[in-house]
Amino acid sequence: MSLLIWNVRGFNKKGRSKDVMDHFHKHSPSVLALVETQVKLAKVMRLNGCVHHWWSCHHFHLSRRGRIWIAWGTSIWTCFPVSVSLQQITLYVTNRGGLEGHLTIVYGENTHGQREQLWKEHTATNYQLALDCIRRLEHCHIY
Repeated sequence: MSLLIWNVRGFNKKGRSKDVMDHFHKHSPSVLALVETQVKLAKVMRLNGCVHHWWSCHHFHLSRRGRIWIAWGTSIWTCFPVSVSLQQITLYVTNRGGLEGHLTIVYGENTHGQREQLWKEHTATNYQLALDCIRRLEHCHIY
């Protein structure tokens, strides 16, 4: 698995999308996570079509500032959103080789109160994921 995570500080800036695409083509990641994109929801669909056979998850419906955008190659990964909030996105990920797990990308707010909300969300998500894992183990027989 190759993962490219980049705080782009404005994907709309002149030349920034070209920089990202140059790195994308140079390094060929199977997962791309961009934070602080500042992309407006209307522009997402146009940019999403730039890379064929990729899907993405974002939270632009929650944030006008477009903070988190995760994309993955569908020939390698199957991903489903587990938790999407203003400050984080957690995906359930499975690759074609059978590797599975969770991927969380965080872009925290600046104030203490906002960060506190992030950790409450993160803790609740992890608690639920742990319960799901235990439920799966309850159905396993160890010999």
